[in-house]
Amino acid sequence: MNIWEILLTAAGLSLDVYAVCICKGAVIGRIDGKKLTQMCIVFSAWQVCALLAGNLFTLVPEAAENGGHISGIWYGLAAAILLGMGFYMLRKGAKKEPVEERLEAWGTVKEMCVLSAAVSADAFLTGIGFAFTRTRLSEELLAVAIMTAAAVMLGIYTGWDMNRRTEPMW
Repeated sequence: MNIWEILLTAAGLSLDVYAVCICKGAVIGRIDGKKLTQMCIVFSAWQVCALLAGNLFTLVPEAAENGGHISGIWYGLAAAILLGMGFYMLRKGAKKEPVEERLEAWGTVKEMCVLSAAVSADAFLTGIGFAFTRTRLSEELLAVAIMTAAAVMLGIYTGWDMNRRTEPMW
């Protein structure tokens, strides 16, 4: 892979992290540098570990022999989850329930791990894909770690700034 492919893949893997961090940044009262650093480390570590786990998954003999079938199952599962979330959001929007907005605390490391695990499924699948295409992983891991940390910081600041600029709807 050339440098542009590596950077684009890392950016693509970081987009869902960015979206989660915008939402988190919109509900925090102030930006805490220690918590922001913690969040960067946790999210980057999960993304890198998921990429590695996906790559190592193909070393299992059963996975290597049935790689196409197994990846089809994972893609089907990912599509089902996304469709389910889409229908849930459409149903919730159709009900026109009021949204309760309030400031929250940053949350614990455990909560950060749950959020980061939820957004690292695509990194796991990408790691599987990289293994089947025999892609060198060292540059990609570094790029994913850096891009994920940047996505966390940019997302938190974007959400926090949007929260400060908007007036409450009630």
